[in-house]
Amino acid sequence: MEQSEKNLLNLHFNRAKNAVEREDYRLAGEEYHLVYKIAQRLAMQAKTIFDQEEYLSLAKEYLNKESYCQMMESKKEKPLSIKPSLSFHDLCGLEKAKAYLNDTVILPYKNKTLFHREKNGICIYGPEKCGKTTLVKALAHELGATIIPIQPLKNYDPNNFPDIQQYIQRLFDEAEKKEIAVLFFEDPLCFFPSSEKNTVLNDMKNLFVYLFKKEMKRVKKKKMNVLFVATTECPDKLSKDFYQEGMFDDLIRIDLPDHRTRESIIRQIITSINEDVLKEIIYSTEGYHTWGVTEIAFDLLKQEEPIQIETVKKLLAEHPLQKDEEYQKHISEFENNVK
Repeated sequence: MEQSEKNLLNLHFNRAKNAVEREDYRLAGEEYHLVYKIAQRLAMQAKTIFDQEEYLSLAKEYLNKESYCQMMESKKEKPLSIKPSLSFHDLCGLEKAKAYLNDTVILPYKNKTLFHREKNGICIYGPEKCGKTTLVKALAHELGATIIPIQPLKNYDPNNFPDIQQYIQRLFDEAEKKEIAVLFFEDPLCFFPSSEKNTVLNDMKNLFVYLFKKEMKRVKKKKMNVLFVATTECPDKLSKDFYQEGMFDDLIRIDLPDHRTRESIIRQIITSINEDVLKEIIYSTEGYHTWGVTEIAFDLLKQEEPIQIETVKKLLAEHPLQKDEEYQKHISEFENNVK
């Protein structure tokens, strides 16, 4: 069994090596990923600690090579940019967040004072599927901005990436070409993890903290129309460097949809509904995330009219509430730590 795994490892390693020579980095990355998985399996099957450590070391090396190939593949194309069409008016709920962003971002930009803001990068945090990314898209639309997503690069060793600074510079060069741009971290944990025993992750964090803080200062000094935004479900797992002054120090919390928001979502999707049935849906979806309420409303839209309360109860049983009891505790601890 072990010998066949070794043969398979050598096969995929040679394929990856040949793909790199042909500069087919997409294929090479896929092959290195397979090699990484095989090395992990061999480590689990190892009969001695020495063999186990050797295979784990190889697995780490192959994971770095996979990330390198992803980096080289991304260099072939310009960073993806998005011109969103969703407005604040189209977005149900999040009224407090929208009002804050209107006062601190949209109005200052329209008055040409966007980067005289007291705070710098914006971090929007809260439960999953509650509209954080949608809010960013709506903000970009209100500004007439282009979103430039910053793609995750997982577990790389900076020593393998002498061109990482050029990659980051490409993002800022792309942003500088736009009248106004939003540089968007949808998964900042990939770049700014909290302190780990894994030195690779720490190297990554230190490199990005240094480079992005430097670029953020340059953007502000030149009064460039570039806004930095990040969204996360787990702010407590991010490095404290991420929230330091001059980084993502403007924190906006998003919560589960309240009574009015749930009503707005349902009325927007089901234009004609009995008021008693509407009240039943609103009451029964307390604690659901935004996307959960939206899914339920769309499923009800498929039912025969008029929608009955029994139908609502049956459908809710198919969409049970999934509640993370520990989430609020983690959020409270995080907020106490950043005060």
